[in-house]
Formats: sequence, C-alpha cells, structure tokens
Amino acid sequence: MKIALVTGGTKGIGKAIALAFLQHGYEVILNYRSDQQTAVATQEEFNMLGYCPILMRADVSDELQVKNMFKELFSVYGRLDVLVNNAGISKIKVIQDTTVADWNRVFDTNVKSAFLCSREVVNKMIADGGGSIINISSIWGEVGASCEVAYSASKGALIAFTKALAKELAPSNIRVNCVAPGVIDTQMNDHLTGNEMEELIESIPLGRIGAPEEVGEAALACEKIIKGKFDFVFCFSDSFAIALLLLLEEAGATDGVTVFGYDNLHKYYPIIRKLNSVDSNLDVIIDYACKLIVSKIEGETDAEEKVEKVFGVTLSAD
Repeated sequence: MKIALVTGGTKGIGKAIALAFLQHGYEVILNYRSDQQTAVATQEEFNMLGYCPILMRADVSDELQVKNMFKELFSVYGRLDVLVNNAGISKIKVIQDTTVADWNRVFDTNVKSAFLCSREVVNKMIADGGGSIINISSIWGEVGASCEVAYSASKGALIAFTKALAKELAPSNIRVNCVAPGVIDTQMNDHLTGNEMEELIESIPLGRIGAPEEVGEAALACEKIIKGKFDFVFCFSDSFAIALLLLLEEAGATDGVTVFGYDNLHKYYPIIRKLNSVDSNLDVIIDYACKLIVSKIEGETDAEEKVEKVFGVTLSAD
C-alpha cells in the first residue's frame, strides 16, 4: 500500500484530496496545524466510510515542526510515496493595508511550507527509487487577483517552485506536478458576497464554481493516471489539459470527465485528436501537441506547417 501525506488535509481542498487517495487504496496521513476539533471530526468521518487515516499535527511553515513530523512519519511507515503540499491561506487586502507580517505569513504558509516538506522528503524518495510531489497552487498564481497581491504572488511562486523542482528531481524518478484550481466551493471563499459570487460565476465558461472533489481527482491524476503512461509533461495549462485528456482516453476513463480549460483547448483539441489517429506513439503526439500550442501562443506562424510535415497531415481547428 502506498503512503501519502496531505498537508492541510482536514478541511476544504485538502480533505477532498485525502478522500480521493483513500478511495484509491492509499494510506493517508492528514496534517493539520491547530484546529484539532475539525481534524478529529474529519478523521471520524473517514472512519465511518471505512478508512483509517492518521492525524499528524504540525505547523508546516515551522522548520523544526516539519523535521519532527517527518521523523515520526518515517519511524512509523519507513517511507513516503506521495507528498501533497496543500496547506495554504489567503489574505484579502489592498496593498496599502498589507503589512509585512501579513505578507510573511502568507508566504510562509503557501510557499515556505512546500519548500520545507519537499526538502525533508527528497532524500528518502531518492533512496526508495522515486516518488511524487504535488503542489496545490491557484489560478491566481497565473493571472493575479485584485486585493489578493500576497496570495497571488505566493501561488505564482509555488508554480515556479514546481517547475524548477521538477527539473531538478526528474533524474531521480521523482515527479513534481502542480494543480492550479480556479474558484472552488470552500470556506476560503465564504467572504464573498452573493453579488461577488455571481460576478465570478459569470466569468466562468461552465457557469459554476468548482467542487473540492474535482481538485481531489486532479491531484490523484498527477500521481495515478499519469504514472506509467509517460514521466512528465512540461508545458502550460492548455497543453497539459490536452495531454491529460489523451491519457484519460487511453485509459478508457473519459466518462463524466469535465475539462476546465481555456478557449485554446477547445480550438486545438480536434487537431491533436487528428494527430493521434495518424501516429499511435502517444509520447510523440503529446510532445508535438505541446510544442504546437506553445508556439501558437507565442505567435510562431509556421507551427502548423512544421507539424504537418512531420505527420503528413493537413491540420484544421474546424
């Protein structure tokens, strides 16, 4: 049985991620910082479903507490297969009202915690032949959010952290991925008024906000579905979404799948499907799919011509 640790795993997105891993046969450790009542309630809820997660209390922004948590974890389990760096907080303030203490607390919780936990587990994963680190960021880390400068900056930093660490650890068979959800139905968004929520929903093509369970499945996909298909996809959101769709199709698991993507995804997906019907080498298809989309985004006008020559097909987004 594989072992997974989810930081901030007793509520919201972290709780949904923990449940997704439990449902797929993982032994799950739920980390929490201070809310013991909620932690115990979550553990009991999972117990009622037939699962037995373990609680580990630690402030993951504190170096000593992180070291002690992993020391205890390794003494009990001997290894860790999956680390989910989910712990995070938000701060809703205009920049003039954001104090240094506000800024530091957000970065300590959202970024420093991922650094500390990843650093603590890497040597063990290398010794064990590999592993998976999954960081939970936010769409605000890509596009920014007004009145959430500290939060947006921290989530952007987590995305950059993921990219750099993925390159560093790939030779050691440790995969590092990042999930960047949009607006999700959790307590973190309870501060939004009805009108503010309606405005947000109007900006979402699907006409609704996301559910924590959907993020849980996305995190699980980083560990379970992608593994064994190919080792990594190093590209941006549209490219990754297409790659993931192809993998889901290969696994016969597309029923009921909802894709959160941009217009480019819907425009170029038929192109990639056509390429996939020409060449069965999925790794090559994905590589060219990613290059095609990134090239188109960067304005390279001959990107389609290059792909046409390689595969001998005429590409059309229609």
